[in-house]
Amino acid sequence: MGLNTSPTSAISPTAHCLGVRRSDGEDVCLFNDAGSIGAVGNICTHAEFLMSDGTLLNTGVIECAWHGAWF
Repeated sequence: MGLNTSPTSAISPTAHCLGVRRSDGEDVCLFNDAGSIGAVGNICTHAEFLMSDGTLLNTGVIECAWHGAWF
């Protein structure tokens, strides 16, 4: 179950979030939190909005772009 994406350099600290699709078809949001790469499902649990369209806050939390919830 690998990722089909660019190298981790594509997830720069200024880009924050990157939506990718795993080889098994699952959509994932990769994020760079001060040099540490993390991943969460790319669909907001509240309204099915893309998490990768959100903002990675300096606390390591992703804020949904649509309704402002934190994940």
